[in-house]
Amino acid sequence: MEALESSDCVLLNPRRTRWNSRIEQRLSNPEFRGQVEWELDGQEAADFILMCFAPVTRAPITLLELGLFAKSGKLLVCCPEGYWRRGNVEVICALPDTGSGQVSGPGRFCEEPDASEVERRSSQSGTGFAQPPTKPVNPSLAFSFFWQGPLSNWHKSRFVAPLWDGKMRQFHNGEQWMMAAKALLFSDQDSLQAIMLSSNPKEQKALGRKVKGFSKETWDAHARNIVYAGCSHKFEQNIPLRDYLLATSGILVEASPHDSVWGIGLASDDPRAQHPALWKGTNWLGQVLMCVRKDLTAPEFMAEKRNLVLHAARHSLPLPEIFQQVHS
Repeated sequence: MEALESSDCVLLNPRRTRWNSRIEQRLSNPEFRGQVEWELDGQEAADFILMCFAPVTRAPITLLELGLFAKSGKLLVCCPEGYWRRGNVEVICALPDTGSGQVSGPGRFCEEPDASEVERRSSQSGTGFAQPPTKPVNPSLAFSFFWQGPLSNWHKSRFVAPLWDGKMRQFHNGEQWMMAAKALLFSDQDSLQAIMLSSNPKEQKALGRKVKGFSKETWDAHARNIVYAGCSHKFEQNIPLRDYLLATSGILVEASPHDSVWGIGLASDDPRAQHPALWKGTNWLGQVLMCVRKDLTAPEFMAEKRNLVLHAARHSLPLPEIFQQVHS
């Protein structure tokens, strides 16, 4: 992407934020067929085709397209260690005339995801993660308090997404995502299964508190980033909720008097809620939602950032600096 910055070119991304993923996927469905043909026509017309096989996805459609355009000589393929069919991708890229096995040029095969572009864009747009503030980011901005409702992790909001084990799952709400990820992080498959069988956020939270092998230090290092990934799926796949979040302004604050981690430990009508230095909580959810709100306007960047988060969780890696920034 950086190599193309100085070029006079048009970048075509087939991703559509308002695409209805629930439509019937049949040849006889003109809406579905039109989308598929539009994507294929775009790749036929392109000078270069960039493909990334993230370890946290299965990407079956991209695998199909890799086969279709393997002999085109215009593929640039990124397939990090951990992708479930990495061997197949390597074989295809090494075929004669494919070009994707070359060290440089339009057929380059990348071993690991490069976070430099994410870091660069983050520094420009200010969409990196933030530690809980001790003062408002901008004193002129008003607080937007919430507790329960559409911004809550307990709010009913079905979405389908993979955790870093690559398995596609349907989640009833953000709380289920968070507790399921918590169980997976500590390799507690029994708790993970129980959490996925529940549709009640209160029960999901209770099950999450029983995860075996739990380490507060490890969880605190990954929690906000895991919730970012879940919230990005939640708001991206539920258009009314997406519009609701984008319509908010100012500093988002979870005014939960009962939560001193994800909320501020105070109700919105408490005078101390207007002064961050007096908060009894860290407002992690508010900070995560502000990041998601910014990133929803750049869906490709959000997806890339989300993949890096889950890749780090899967391999117990230190998080990139982009996720360690502090608002001042």
